[in-house]
Amino acid sequence: MRRPIIFLTIIMLFHRITAMGGEPLLGAEVATPFLEMHTGPGRGYPVFNVIEQGEPLTLVKRRTDWILVETLGGKRGWVSRDALADARDAEGLPLYIADADRADYLASRWEMGVMGGDLEGARLLTFYVGYRLSPNLSAEVSLSQALGNFSTSRMANFDLVAQPFPTWRLSPFFALGGGWVETQPRATLVQEEDRLDTAAHVGIGARMYLSRRFFLRAEYRDYKVFTSRTENEELSEWKAGFAFFF
Repeated sequence: MRRPIIFLTIIMLFHRITAMGGEPLLGAEVATPFLEMHTGPGRGYPVFNVIEQGEPLTLVKRRTDWILVETLGGKRGWVSRDALADARDAEGLPLYIADADRADYLASRWEMGVMGGDLEGARLLTFYVGYRLSPNLSAEVSLSQALGNFSTSRMANFDLVAQPFPTWRLSPFFALGGGWVETQPRATLVQEEDRLDTAAHVGIGARMYLSRRFFLRAEYRDYKVFTSRTENEELSEWKAGFAFFF
């Protein structure tokens, strides 16, 4: 299934390190032998600079468990919250960085989750990854599998998700997207070949922040499957699950 990989690549092209707040938070001093600075907020980003023990730095921005810091020489890079566990503030006291909270949730860009539900009577499991393009618009890629009595279905979908009230704790959203549905018969009495069809869908749902980096998500989708047969198919799906942001 190469199409989901293509979709994910499209989303990652949108991803930039964007500013998320104004003035520097506070000053600190490195207490460990060295501190690695990454080009982005994640261990997958390359290390481009090392801060030595005793060197002062400024904490500028935060993105969940990653902090954007600036050295005395003006270099900026991202360090993990755990790496700053032994750092000292300007008064020589242990540096305290609180756990991720709702403000981080509202400012986050990436999210990932797993949901379970029902697709026309079949048990459904969905995994998705989303990237927030703006406070009100996100792009998502999802992979699903539905296990029915007579067939197994696999779906790959790309969505644009509109969230009109992103600051509400229980926030509704609307989805519009398309993708592919692959159906494989399971019962030997049903003499049908495997088939791959395109599909489009609309959806409605809601997200609710829980605590730390987790939130609850539930949604309903209505699919239109464009088959090679005389008539197209309509499918209804509901699902709910947990997700986390980063």
